[in-house]
Amino acid sequence: MTTPEINADELEKATEAETTIEAEVETDTETEQPSYEQFYFDQFSFDQRIRSGLVACKFTRPTPVQQAVIPALLKRQDTIALANTGTGKTAAFLLPLLQHLAAEDALKRGPIRALILAPTRELALQIQKTCIDLGQQTGFRCGAVYGGAGATPQKKAAAASTIIVATPGRLLDFINQKEIRLGGVDTLIIDEADRMFDLGFLPEITKILDHIPSKRTTAFFSATMPKPIEHLACTYTKDPTVIDVRTDEAKPDISHEIYTVAPHLKKKLLLALMPLLLNDSDELVHKQKRAEHSPHSKEDGGVIIFTNTKETCREIERFLSGRFGDVAALHSDLSQSKRNKMLAKMQSGEARVLVATDLVARGIDLDHITHIVQFDAPSHSDMYIHRVGRTARAYRKGTAITLIGEKDLMEMLQMEQEIGKAFSMRKLGNFNYNEPAGNNINIDYRHKTSLRRKPQGSSQGKKSTGGHGSKPSSSRSSKPSNSRSSKPRGKR
Repeated sequence: MTTPEINADELEKATEAETTIEAEVETDTETEQPSYEQFYFDQFSFDQRIRSGLVACKFTRPTPVQQAVIPALLKRQDTIALANTGTGKTAAFLLPLLQHLAAEDALKRGPIRALILAPTRELALQIQKTCIDLGQQTGFRCGAVYGGAGATPQKKAAAASTIIVATPGRLLDFINQKEIRLGGVDTLIIDEADRMFDLGFLPEITKILDHIPSKRTTAFFSATMPKPIEHLACTYTKDPTVIDVRTDEAKPDISHEIYTVAPHLKKKLLLALMPLLLNDSDELVHKQKRAEHSPHSKEDGGVIIFTNTKETCREIERFLSGRFGDVAALHSDLSQSKRNKMLAKMQSGEARVLVATDLVARGIDLDHITHIVQFDAPSHSDMYIHRVGRTARAYRKGTAITLIGEKDLMEMLQMEQEIGKAFSMRKLGNFNYNEPAGNNINIDYRHKTSLRRKPQGSSQGKKSTGGHGSKPSSSRSSKPSNSRSSKPRGKR
């Protein structure tokens, strides 16, 4: 988990105050850890063991959602927090939770005191990892309960954990089997609540809540607030503090680009763009180096390519594999162990390219992603925002590229109006956009192209002054009248 750029007005004074602190941190030697007093998180007076976790994770200052949520949860106030994806919600609820357990000197290995519900296995595992990293010095066990993996190890882990992160379906199975008892839970967190609604988990959540004592602290986290979620939150919270730090547009540090291309040439254009994107990614990472608070050590950036179906996802993975090193893929047909392996490849830097369906459009934190390529256009503006939210994390800049046909251009421009960001129209130089379909012969997937990262001082691979192609044209005289249907285009 990473902390993105702070831009809220109420934090301007704090940011100014940190300028001196950051200058002091930069003068420290590599072997010397900054003192706790240099961290803006100190305003919350966390237990020293939790401060050690903040130092280990290199979290230096709270994001707007953390700044707003942490005080409420420290006071054990029920909370409904609305925030965009990638804004630091996980730490916003984990830090107060760990603080309460530490202050009470709670038992380290059960019984279960806190339950965190997440909509997907990937998000559950990510929350568990962040909890372990932040709370390593506290000794509190955090177990994960999710489908698609062996039940017996999870039952044993849950029996010896004080904190449980779970997906609703598997947790309810364990409850019905009397393998998990929630009678001691005094903190309930529901993360990505709107995604829970999208996946049809509300009946399971209602049943789970019936097994938790009413005397508890409850917090809902969501990017949007559909009516059913609003009703659920109001029903199961008491005088909640409502916090809304959402923005109505996509992240301000992302460049949005559109390439119009005939459908039969999309793969060829993608192939031509990839070396440029990876070289641009290297330059960006080397220029910014790594953000001080980022827990990752790798120096290369990464690219995520989104498709609308698992069939296209597999096709693009095969198409790019070998040409640009190891290519990872994520879609619904993969087992949990294979999903974990793919994410581990991206997190370690072993793979720099990930091809995925919208399985990873929300909740998965890969903070080194510098470019998003939407091989298939998103079906609505919310999906666009969630997809491009995978880049420009950890104080980085990012680029979101969408490949579309001429017939889809008007719908994308309508989406431009909805998210409040200008799309730049791009053309890649020396690419034949007029090649007829009959000449688009099959490309040999076995052909390999070496793309080793060049030394930092190399002058090759630099961006041209026009970006990835010729200078974009942004003049448009009329607003599009039609909008894209929100119906998904295919199986994920």
